[in-house]
Amino acid sequence: MASISVQFSENDSISTDPVATKDLSKTFQNLLFILDGQLNALLNQPLSAVPHGTKGTLTLDAGNPSWTLDGSPATFSLRAKATATVTIHSQGALFNYYRDFGDTDLQPCFGKADSVYVITEFGFNISGKVYAAASTGNIGVTTDDSGSVSYAVRNYKAFPPGKQLREALLEAVAAFTLPLHLNTINNLGDADCIYYEFDGALNVGFGLTYGIDASGVDTA
Repeated sequence: MASISVQFSENDSISTDPVATKDLSKTFQNLLFILDGQLNALLNQPLSAVPHGTKGTLTLDAGNPSWTLDGSPATFSLRAKATATVTIHSQGALFNYYRDFGDTDLQPCFGKADSVYVITEFGFNISGKVYAAASTGNIGVTTDDSGSVSYAVRNYKAFPPGKQLREALLEAVAAFTLPLHLNTINNLGDADCIYYEFDGALNVGFGLTYGIDASGVDTA
């Protein structure tokens, strides 16, 4: 199991608890993410003191890690120096979603009351043959092996408002979950969410395969 570390400054870095890590630890490379942006000045503050919408970035220091997870037809990978966007969300709907795959019943998702969310979004490359069987036949996409197309995967990690930002950032990275594998839903904690942006066919295929009856639509 790889170690996951976050560097806040040249002499300030911490590593995740291996027991608490989810998908990102299931690569053969140790991963170091470097934090930059507005969040750096607020690390020792509780999340309640961090203004809604405050952003930072997490940049992969080196390497080209990849993830092939149990029960998944897809291989996810990140390129060296890949950057994630990190946003603090404390008010309003997290996103809007359709409660049906006919895209007729749009509903807001407000998350858990009295919680602050750390939203982490990476652009992953994906390769493999990803599809699902439906009443209309097989649906999904087939990607080539070049990994040249990047797809957004966004995690919404819920925390109590009194949680220190530094600790919340590390826990959010440790808990980062990828879609399209058997433990996707099991990896999510109470009130956590995952948003993935591939294409319409793949979104539906994921729902049919893993029992998800709603698809996320980000309208922010």
